[in-house]
Amino acid sequence: KGAVMLVFIKKNYNKEYRREFVEECFGRYLKFCGENASELPGEAKGKNDKPYFPSRPDVRFSLSHSDNYAILAMGETEIGCDIEKIRDINYKPIANRWFFGGEIEAADSVENYFSVWTKKEAYLKLTADGLSGIRKFDVTGPLEFEGKPVVLTSVDFIPGFKGAIAAEAQEIVFEDVD
Repeated sequence: KGAVMLVFIKKNYNKEYRREFVEECFGRYLKFCGENASELPGEAKGKNDKPYFPSRPDVRFSLSHSDNYAILAMGETEIGCDIEKIRDINYKPIANRWFFGGEIEAADSVENYFSVWTKKEAYLKLTADGLSGIRKFDVTGPLEFEGKPVVLTSVDFIPGFKGAIAAEAQEIVFEDVD
C-alpha cells in the first residue's frame, strides 16, 4: 500500500481546543493505518516552529485555520497545508510584492489570488522555510523538496474559502470532523 494522507476539515474550529482537534485527528489517522488509537504524543517545534511528534517521526502533520474553518493534513511524508477565507482585499499590490513568474498572471482575481497564496503558504509549511523563502519558488511550475517532486492539491470545495496541500504524490482522503 502506498502512502496515504488524511486531510481533516473542521467547520467550527476554536483554536483554544487545538490539542483536542489534533488528538482526534491523530486517533483517526492511526485507526485508518490499522493501529490502535493511542494518547497524543508530545509535540515539539522544529525549524520555524513547524510542529512535530518527536516520539512518532513516522507521523507528520500540518494545521491551518481561518475564520471558523480548520484543515489538518496528516501522513507519513512531510506535509504543508493552508486555508484562507476569501476576503475582498486589494490583492494586486500584495501579489506584485510577494509573487513572481507565473504567479502574478495566475492571481488575476481575488479568488485566484487566494488560490496562489494558499499554495505558497502550504509549500512554505512543507519546507519549514518561513516567509523569508516566499520569493524563492513559483507555485505555477514544478516544485521539489529534498529531491522529490511536490504535488500541490487545491482545496476549493469549502464555499468562501481557498486552501492547498503540499506533499509528495500520494492518495488523499478527506474527512469531516464535527
